[in-house]
Amino acid sequence: MLSMPFMMNYPEISEKGSRPLRSSRKDAKKELFLKLDFLRKIRKGECPMFFSLQNKIFNKLLTVLITALSVGSLAAIELNEISQQIEKTAKLTKEIDNVFLDSDDDEKISSIQKEIIQLGPPAITHLLDLLQHKDLRVRQITINILGEMKGLSDAQVDTLARTNHEGIHWQLSRALAEIGTAHSISYLLDRLKKDEFGAENSSYAFMLLGKKGVPYLLSLLRENPSNALALRNAQELLGYLGTQADSAIPPLLEIMSDENLPIENRRHAILSLAPLTKDPHTLVPIFQALAEKNPSAFKPIVETALVIMEVPESLDILVRQLHKNPNLMEFRAIARLGKYGKPAGSKLIPYLNHDDWDVKIGAARTMGLIAYEPAIPPLIKLLQNREDWRLIFVAVESLAELNAKESLAPLKELAQNHWYPAVRKVAEKALLSITNGENNIAPEEPNDIDSCFSRYAFARGRSKQNKSPLDKTQLVKAKRALSAKELKNLKYEITIDTYSIEGKVVRKRKVVPNVGIKLHKGYLLGSSRGEWGGELIYMDENGKSLMILEENIQGIYHYASEIVVVTGLAHMSSNRGTIYKVSQDKRRNWMARKWRALPGAPVFSSMLKDGSLYVQSYFNRNIILKSDGNIRMIGDRAALSNKTNGN
Repeated sequence: MLSMPFMMNYPEISEKGSRPLRSSRKDAKKELFLKLDFLRKIRKGECPMFFSLQNKIFNKLLTVLITALSVGSLAAIELNEISQQIEKTAKLTKEIDNVFLDSDDDEKISSIQKEIIQLGPPAITHLLDLLQHKDLRVRQITINILGEMKGLSDAQVDTLARTNHEGIHWQLSRALAEIGTAHSISYLLDRLKKDEFGAENSSYAFMLLGKKGVPYLLSLLRENPSNALALRNAQELLGYLGTQADSAIPPLLEIMSDENLPIENRRHAILSLAPLTKDPHTLVPIFQALAEKNPSAFKPIVETALVIMEVPESLDILVRQLHKNPNLMEFRAIARLGKYGKPAGSKLIPYLNHDDWDVKIGAARTMGLIAYEPAIPPLIKLLQNREDWRLIFVAVESLAELNAKESLAPLKELAQNHWYPAVRKVAEKALLSITNGENNIAPEEPNDIDSCFSRYAFARGRSKQNKSPLDKTQLVKAKRALSAKELKNLKYEITIDTYSIEGKVVRKRKVVPNVGIKLHKGYLLGSSRGEWGGELIYMDENGKSLMILEENIQGIYHYASEIVVVTGLAHMSSNRGTIYKVSQDKRRNWMARKWRALPGAPVFSSMLKDGSLYVQSYFNRNIILKSDGNIRMIGDRAALSNKTNGN
């Protein structure tokens, strides 16, 4: 039977058919126009209950409307168009169930999606039914269509909220954000109190909502008692929205100062304000007064906020953090202060001789960016480094920024004779900069500081020598290298830390090594899983394994009476490669130390007949490492067709 509202308005239609329309032509015409208006509403999605009808019943209704009385050709044509559209909607949405499950034809699937999207609101109720489908693929495609259709309304919020969220979290969030009513946003806000930031993509919905979602996020910071997860999510999202959340600044200042609110709410308000304020210097005394009044509650948060705002008052905090844990992140933060970071220069000098190669790079690059002239002599000394060409590269950049005229002679030597073209090129650039007094090394924009610490990774420079390609007959199998069959029998176990809403989860996994060599007693084994990591393992004859190094391992070699390991990774903005020397200490403990930086992540390596090591890195940066540790570049086409490892 038809739904009750329909039957009350149109009693002559039932599942059993239709009764004749009234005899009065005037009344019949009026009734027909009412029904036409009803169908127009259906087409606009304003009568979703219609889709509970069986198609055959609706077809009878259309037949009655079109044939009963003549009310003009335009109305008849429109009714026919509606009929075809409804039939097409039912057909296409049915195809989601059939075609999407059985077809691997992406073009066909895409075509059906586009057709349904073009139908607009009349298809929505059919699609909502498909969201309950047991097959994930059907649900995913269906919610994608709904998200792109632009026809959802507040009436569908409860249905969307009740649907099976598994596997369609972010698409569902997009659809609810597209509706954008108080009802839909309230539902998303409730989810934000339960989801980790980004975990189920309720946070993604607020990114899409932009300014519209800001008042709702502020409501989370005002709640008492507060929800720790909700506070963190609100803070993260306000920071992400940036200028779209400008309207939040006055309310956040009120929340921060409201002593009736829990301390945690006020702390998160401070952290939310830090990235939003356009004039951070006005907030510094306010934050500092709060920290002085209640140090235990606010001092750590205020210090974090000062660092985020990149104000001069953050310098001492950053230097203290650097001493606790030397790392590139702290150096970048100091460098972003520019001239305001200069007073810390004397405290950074010792890091130019740090054991960690990356820390040395951070210190050397920061010296130029904070304009610390006393660093010129130690920076010039770094130009003699044989191990890490990257350190030379950043030292050259800093010397140029410092306009170090006393570095002209060593820079000229580098420009003419360094083995790596990229170093020669940056040295030429620095010479020109210092000679002309025009700094062409400094970042073009203040927000480009981060790239200054990694520009070397993708630096280019053509070699004018060593153009002859390598003769592949010179490649030889590594001494005591393990075959693929032998490696399969030497699986080892690793532990992998993963994180979920429940927290840290430790998993164990068996790994088949990619490369390995036989030792007098045991094996050295290496694996590379790309962005998922890798390791160097020592395994004794009894199968007991010991982790030596956590790096992506490309090759292991007996080299000049020693053992070297070729490592590295190219992923997103990272392109690094390093050769380690591996040995045992006096207590027979295995250890690995960095020996030479490669011009990029290795993709192939091999021993040569003369005892040298050949390594091909990304962008065809090919080198030969001689037994005395000297490196030379060779022709771009060297051994490119040889895809087998030298082991």
